[in-house]
Amino acid sequence: MSEYTFKNIEELDIAGDPPDALSTGIHIILFNPITPPPHLLILVQGAVFSLAVSGPRVNWALAELVTMLHKRKMPTLFITLHEPESLVIKDSSVKEYIHDLTVIHPGVKANEASCLFPIMEFCKTVYNIDISKVKVIFDLLDQLEHNDLIDKLWQVNMSKWIVGGEFHITRYSEEEVSQMITNLKI
Repeated sequence: MSEYTFKNIEELDIAGDPPDALSTGIHIILFNPITPPPHLLILVQGAVFSLAVSGPRVNWALAELVTMLHKRKMPTLFITLHEPESLVIKDSSVKEYIHDLTVIHPGVKANEASCLFPIMEFCKTVYNIDISKVKVIFDLLDQLEHNDLIDKLWQVNMSKWIVGGEFHITRYSEEEVSQMITNLKI
């Protein structure tokens, strides 16, 4: 299978308080991208949102995430997106909007809903991008990159896998994501 390359990745120091770089803005998070498919989360204005086997997790404090990453040494990639034109979507803040998109799903389910779903729906509306062909995170990243919406890439606990500021991940399919979800539910 082919690879997807993340370029110009900078190390993020998470010792102590949550870094200022993550306290504001919008960031897509890849948990453990070393072993694909990674779990995907989104950080919006200092709050973390994710859809998992156990269900939606919303308004998770950034400080809690940083503490967990530091303690567990979890390899993590942060993709910082440019600020959207508007922080209000359908009379809601972007934070309220991602909350609503996350909680409409009872959890991830093979062949139905993955952790990518609320993130891609959020990007569709907030950044006005076409997600009709988005099946996995690489498809969404291609759309974001095509529209020049990716601002910066940060990594935590990934130094040994970063070469020349780049990280290569094997592309995976929608079927592999479904299989991972099935395996997690067993």
